[in-house]
Amino acid sequence: MASNETLRKIISLLAEASAIDPKTVRPEGLLRGYGIDSVRFIDLLVSIEESFGVSLQDSDFVGLETVRDLADFLESRVGTA
Repeated sequence: MASNETLRKIISLLAEASAIDPKTVRPEGLLRGYGIDSVRFIDLLVSIEESFGVSLQDSDFVGLETVRDLADFLESRVGTA
């Protein structure tokens, strides 16, 4: 399970990409429920890569449904944030 720090980073990046209040983002919330369209997805992808120092492909997101899924995936790739 992802650390609280990783979750906070993901929530912050997701909120910024979606132009929403980070307080409205929940770890179990569905990623698609936060208004991430194709343009915002690219912005989020770039932000994650820069913040976590990792290179990602669109295909890495297949099967990731929730904010926690994304955080868990990132920790499995790069360790604790």
